[in-house]
Order: sequence, then C-alpha cells, then structure tokens
Amino acid sequence: MPPDTQNATHEFPLDELLIFIGHSDDASVEANAVLELQSEIEKDFRLLLKANGHRSPFHRIRLWEWTLDALVLTGGQERAVTPALDHAKIAIFVFRERVGKVTWQELEKARKGSREKSLHILAFFPETSPLQARYPNALAKLQAARDWATLLERQGELTTEWINPDACSVTPCPTYQDSEELKTIVREKVRIAIADILSVDITRSTDGMASNGEELRRYQGALKTELGTISLLGTHALENIPVTLTDTFVSLRISDTWRSDMRLNPKHSCESQQEERIRNPEEVASLVFERCRLLLVIGDPGSGKTTLLKHYALACLENEHYRTLGFKEPVLVFYLPLRELVKKGGDYDTLPANLFAWSEKFSLGIAETVFFDWLHNRETLLLLDGLDEISDPQQRIKACDWIDRIVTGFEKAKVVVTSRFTGYRKGDGIELRSRHVRADIMDFSADQQKEFLEKWFSSVLCRELRPAAKTLHEWREEQKQKAATKAAIIIKFLEREENQSLRLLAAVPMLLQIMAILWKDRQYLPKTRSELFHAAVNYILDYRDRQKEIYPLLSAEDARRVLTPVSLWMQEELEKDEADKVLMQKEMQKHLKTLHKPPTVEQF
Repeated sequence: MPPDTQNATHEFPLDELLIFIGHSDDASVEANAVLELQSEIEKDFRLLLKANGHRSPFHRIRLWEWTLDALVLTGGQERAVTPALDHAKIAIFVFRERVGKVTWQELEKARKGSREKSLHILAFFPETSPLQARYPNALAKLQAARDWATLLERQGELTTEWINPDACSVTPCPTYQDSEELKTIVREKVRIAIADILSVDITRSTDGMASNGEELRRYQGALKTELGTISLLGTHALENIPVTLTDTFVSLRISDTWRSDMRLNPKHSCESQQEERIRNPEEVASLVFERCRLLLVIGDPGSGKTTLLKHYALACLENEHYRTLGFKEPVLVFYLPLRELVKKGGDYDTLPANLFAWSEKFSLGIAETVFFDWLHNRETLLLLDGLDEISDPQQRIKACDWIDRIVTGFEKAKVVVTSRFTGYRKGDGIELRSRHVRADIMDFSADQQKEFLEKWFSSVLCRELRPAAKTLHEWREEQKQKAATKAAIIIKFLEREENQSLRLLAAVPMLLQIMAILWKDRQYLPKTRSELFHAAVNYILDYRDRQKEIYPLLSAEDARRVLTPVSLWMQEELEKDEADKVLMQKEMQKHLKTLHKPPTVEQF
C-alpha cells in the first residue's frame, strides 16, 4: 500500500510509518507507557518487514506524541498536530478519567478520514472507574462521575452502527487496568495493524510467533541429537567410540582467578592451584549471569570447552536443570560453532541468519523470522563455540565485534563464548569489549580422572549386546564392575613413578580419553610420552579438525616434520614453552620449504 503523500512535509519522511498518539492531560502517564514501546514496536516492524521481503515503501517506524514531537509553530492545533495525524498510518487514542475536547476532535477527524487513507484507529479505555479514588470534596467527586459517564458514552459511540458499512465505527480494543496491561494490549494491536499495512499474513504466525511449538520441538530435538554425544573421529590408531554425554560428563573445575597460560610460567606449580577460586560449571554460570550477560571460557586444547557447552545446552533441554544455571524459568538455548559463521558482504551475517543456516543443515524448516522473534521475546542462552577455530586473526577480530553487537542488540540473551588462550589475544586486537567475566578450565584432578574413566568404560561396555541368559539389570551391574576394574588398571599404571610424565598428560580430558580407547582396543597403555603423543598429536593435527570440517593445510605427517624440529628448537635454544611470533615463523619457514607445495608460514 503506497504511503499517503498528500499532506507529507519535510518533518515526515515518506518512508517512515508514523504512529500518532493522542490523549488528554489526565492520561499522560498511559501515553508515556505507550511511548516506552518504541523499541519493541521497532523489533516487530523489522520482523514483519523481513517477512514481507522488504517489499514496502516504509523502511522505518516512529511513535509521535504532540507534547514531545510537535513543532513550535503559531496556528495552534491545526498547524502543530493535524499534519502528523494526516500523515499517520496508525492512530492511538488513550483515555483515562475523561474525554478531552481536543483529543475527541482528533479522533473524530481520524474517523472521518479513515476511509480515504485506510487509517488504523485504536482507542483504549480503562476498565475501572475513577470514582474509586479519593477526592478533596463532594463537588470534585460529582464532576469525576460526570466525566466518567461521558467517557462511557463516547466509548459506546465509537462502535455504533457496527453493521452499517457506511459508518465510521472503530474496532473495540480490550480495556486495560494499569499501564503495564495497556502496553501488552497496545503492542499486540499495533503489530496486527503493521502486518496489515505491510500486507503480511499473520494468521498462522499469530500463535506461531508467540510459541512456534512445532518448530521449537524440532530445533530442540536436533540439538539433543547433535550435542548429546562425545567422540573422537576414528584414525589409523584410534577407533571412533561415541558415548552419551549425560553418562560420561565429569563436572569440570573452573576458575575466575587462575589462567590457562600460567602453566607457561616456570614459576607456576600445580600446588599453587589450590589457592585459586575453583567452581563447578553451574556455579560459574549462575554467578556470572547475576553480574553480566557474557561469560568467556578459556581452556587448553582438549580441556573440555565444547563438552562444557554441550553440558549447558542439555541442562536447559532436560527436566528443570536450567535452574542450576541461575535461570528462574525455562530458557531457550542456541548453539553455534563460530567457525561456521556465514557472511553477508564483508561482514558476518546477523545472529538469526546464522541460526537459520545451522538449522537448515538438518532440514528443520524453521524460518529466520522465527529465530528473530525467539531472540527478542524469550529468555535465551546462546552458546558460541571455538573463537580460536577462526584461523584468520582479522576475522577473529570481526567475530568479537559481532559478539559485542549481539550482547547489545539481544537484551534477553545470556552468552557463553569459548576459546583457547592462544586464540584470544588482546595484544592482537582480539578481545571482547562487552562487559564480561573470564573463567578458565583447569586440568582434571586425580579424582576426576578416576570418575571419567569409570563412566567412560561403563558407557562403552553397556552398549554391547546383552547375553540372552542375563537380565538387563544383571548385565549392567556386571559391565559396571568391569568398567571399574579397567579404570583402576589405568589409574594404577599412571601412579607409578616411572609414568609421572604420562600422569601429567592424563590431566587433559581428551588425552585421557585417547588412553581409554587404546586400552579398550589393545589392552595396553603407551610406555612413553612419545607413544601417546604419536596417537594424540596425529589426532589433533588432522583428524580432530576434519571432524569439524576444518581441513588442515598439511597432513599430520608433514605438519610434524615442521613442528618436531621447531619444538626441539624451543626446548634446547629458547628453553621455554612459548616464542615470539616472528622468531617462530622464521624457524618454521626453514622446515616448510623442504615440503612439496607448502602453505605460507603465515597460513600455517
């Protein structure tokens, strides 16, 4: 529907959908309540505009109220207010105790002109009478009664001759009891009016936008399936053995004072960890979200960052575990690997567009507008995994900016971001500017190692086919006992003095899982660090990334031809576990050029 341009002035741009708010002085509080809906109405407008495919002459929306927006002009009502009413596509009139003469004139003018310009007129009346209030004297009380009677008469006039097609009747709106209820009613009525102006059919989405129950069921089902297991992609040395997350998850130790990069400091010792504040995942989330809406989780490779996000997701999807994360009511949970962010032009596309792209991988059939509506109108937990897996530092900086915009734009969202400490470097400009709390994942303790091994072996063994002669209960108990025995063998092996170096590696969950797989498959554990490294490093350099659809520039074998001498150089010449970037690249270049068609040192 083209905008009405007959009375448009420089004050009212032609691409602006204007909403006129009329009221008498006694309803100023209610009018201000309507004005507070500006941001929510803008969100609804953008959502409906997107559903319309942006095929509309209107590209913005504005609420206009004369005490705030009228120009200072001579000529009174006719010059200050009438042009806005003539330009408006929606006119809202709010009444409280009486019918103001001027306000009623405005409403009558709107009614008479509504046929020509299809003006949407919304009139809101109170549920309760002002006679319930206290009055200074009987005369004031009598006047209030007269005003209330007049208001009821005017309210009736608006709907007279309802069945007469030539009448200027106004569709009745529900009465309101207070400002908060008024805001709820106004927003819904305005949304319906905007949809009509933009020619958007919301017959289906009227309940769909509010709940989208079927879409939500599909999305949550896909999340449970995708995030409900943990596994290592099969390699020549390792079998892929998926296990259920809920059966094997070990509560991590997380600290907001200890830092992952402290272990690179030779003065730092494991004993000093005892002095740090150590919390479990639920405590961290609930305490952080009391203070701010963004949690940054830092951890070493294989420390359990992705597993932690999966745990948070399942906590929100199963039973009422969302309460353990500090939420008082059910919360929508969204998960995105940051390496999969889609772009639009030179920047990352919007969050709803990215959630839509993720859902389309599983053919869920959920419109992008539904994600937009969920994010703006429902309490949500957004899990963003692997900032460090965006290989280009400049793109990582853009991803941080993208996350900051999400925190600003989606007020109902709590956000968790994970990264290795090597992928989050403030010195390189890679940092989050939004207010946040950083917490680091600590290594597995001896008790955690024992708990993980017992749970992992139990989950794997209980997946085997049960002998027909045994009951399910008997079979599970027998397998749990076998699991405890296998776990005890590994723990005893690691406790030997000669295996101290392996014991330190077993504190990394991923390496401990590799040990468990090797023991299950071959009934042996590596005798040296190099044997374990051979399986683990190949997995990290090649197979782990392929599992995430990140294709390495070099095979594991070629990558080790570069990294092995560089590592030796660091230990023998630098005598420390970190190196200056320029020196590191210079040393790598020596070995990269020995390969056939190697990548540049910057790419590698």
